[in-house]
Amino acid sequence: MASVRAASTTATGAGAGGVLALKSPATVTTGNLAGPIAVSPNGKSVYIGNAGDDTISQFSVDAGGKLSVKSPATVPAGDFPADLSAPHRSHLR
Repeated sequence: MASVRAASTTATGAGAGGVLALKSPATVTTGNLAGPIAVSPNGKSVYIGNAGDDTISQFSVDAGGKLSVKSPATVPAGDFPADLSAPHRSHLR
């Protein structure tokens, strides 16, 4: 799960007993008005829609769940990206 704050997203994971705990890094920088989040089927990529600047932020996920910014950090998304879905597994490398 993630909670969205102004220009950053807080990363949490389920710990012992299902209690949420902050991941490291605890926040990642996103675009303006971050909203919908999609995780790739293989769990190696996370995408966050940024309605305020009409972009998608993109991150790689390592084996421990740590997010790192992909290059480029954002890609154009058109007007107000409100829904996201991750690409089908066959399109991932």
